[in-house]
Amino acid sequence: MIGKILIYTFFATALLSSASYFLTHLGKEKFLKFGRLFYHMTAIGILSAAAFLMYSILTHQYQFAYIWEQSSS
Repeated sequence: MIGKILIYTFFATALLSSASYFLTHLGKEKFLKFGRLFYHMTAIGILSAAAFLMYSILTHQYQFAYIWEQSSS
């Protein structure tokens, strides 16, 4: 449950980052700082989600359906 909320949150930051960079492209330079902030938040979110998934696979956390279905052991 918390994972879904975090994934949706980081998806929203990716959208906000894209919108901020687009507004910067149109000449509104004040949005560049927000675009960079949201971009870094998205990158941190993607890396942390990947690290959590790798940890869950390697430690055989079978309470997650995806791990149970994809693990061979």
